[in-house]
Amino acid sequence: MLTGYRDISDFFAVVIAHGLFDRFPKLRDYVCRERWRPGRSLKNAMKKAYSQNPRSFSEDPVEVFDRHVGVTPFWEDPIDEVIETIEASRITFGSDWPHTEGTEHPLDYLATLEGLDDSLQHRIMHDNAMAALAL
Repeated sequence: MLTGYRDISDFFAVVIAHGLFDRFPKLRDYVCRERWRPGRSLKNAMKKAYSQNPRSFSEDPVEVFDRHVGVTPFWEDPIDEVIETIEASRITFGSDWPHTEGTEHPLDYLATLEGLDDSLQHRIMHDNAMAALAL
């Protein structure tokens, strides 16, 4: 509560800077987080660090983030804002009722996706998770 989103931003900054995904190129990490906004500021920080010190990284850290990190946003997250930061193919549906990030009826999450085309809704509700789990 007190650190806001620093825990997640710091975690991904560290694992990317220290080459975790270089050592484990098939590893994918999904985070379930309310108000997924650290991605934008983290990507900006990685972009700046890479432009100032490109030799400190094996490749562009933003590209590493985009390839390896996905998110399961909370039901109240504005989906259009999430898609601005995280590629739609890396967004998955999840429910953890009775915790606050879930809904009592998991399919109520579809209301969050209103306005997206049916194909994208299906990807978020089903296909992306199946791909992440290699099923």
